[in-house]
Amino acid sequence: MPPGTWTFAGDEAGQTSFRFDRGATRYFVVAIIGTREPETLRQALKVLRQEYRLPANYEFGSHKTTGRHLRSSLMETISRLDFQTWAVVVDKVKLSDRFRIMTGQQLYVYFVAEAMQLIPTTWCVGATLTLDQFDEAGSAITALKREWKRRGVGQGFKEIRGKRSRGEDLIQIADLMAGAILRKYEGRDDKAFQAVGVKLDSLKVYPEEKPPS
Repeated sequence: MPPGTWTFAGDEAGQTSFRFDRGATRYFVVAIIGTREPETLRQALKVLRQEYRLPANYEFGSHKTTGRHLRSSLMETISRLDFQTWAVVVDKVKLSDRFRIMTGQQLYVYFVAEAMQLIPTTWCVGATLTLDQFDEAGSAITALKREWKRRGVGQGFKEIRGKRSRGEDLIQIADLMAGAILRKYEGRDDKAFQAVGVKLDSLKVYPEEKPPS
């Protein structure tokens, strides 16, 4: 990788559904991490798996990793790694009707694009963005590329692709960041956020609160 080239990965937490009576989360979070040392991040998770005698393909995740000691070690490890995070928090209860008529995929694409726009444009030049595969057919990634092109700001990325989180540690780290943010906003637990919140470069909340007149 040429010096200065960034590698990005993203994941989401919460659901896009508005069916709150059926258990849908109030908040939907998209988190994108960026690093110029992707192999260092992957190696750190590999070492942690070895220390805890976990399978080589064990998937770290905000919901999957529940052991208290392992989770504490995981968040501490992440807090020491060299990466930054750009995130969007969506309060679906407060969204206007134009969002409520969107499909789950459309809502996902819209807010992933919003998170992407938080990243400094110059950092995207020649970079790769890998997202957790939203659907089997990969249509969400195709739709995202169209949305990114429509906004006229997508020329910098070399590639935007989808991949299963089990096969990419960077997506797993993005998932952990998204999960920590979600739990904080849900008011359930902010311990994880306290550990890794320092990795946030930018966080935007939707809908944006208007300042008092």
